[in-house]
Amino acid sequence: MGSWLSTKAPFNDEEELETVVRSRPEVVSNGDILYIPQRSIQISGDFDTVPEAIAMDLSAENWCIVEVDLARHRVWDRRAPQISKQAVAADNPHTKHQII
Repeated sequence: MGSWLSTKAPFNDEEELETVVRSRPEVVSNGDILYIPQRSIQISGDFDTVPEAIAMDLSAENWCIVEVDLARHRVWDRRAPQISKQAVAADNPHTKHQII
């Protein structure tokens, strides 16, 4: 991983942070990475969530949901609900099938 990960720098907004993450998908995993930006994934029924991306490591044959958030955003009001929805969506067989 690059040394830029250990450098602290303020981001103006979440969009700027998302741009940095999109430009450096190798920080998610080493290997051949397919990076699918902002795609709605189904939780159940009519409920969905939209993470920043889905990253697929083709050489390791696995995938992960990418969510970025600014440190100044509140944990329980914003981050916890997002992560909870994405964890449920990742377990949804329909979502897994769509991603694969």
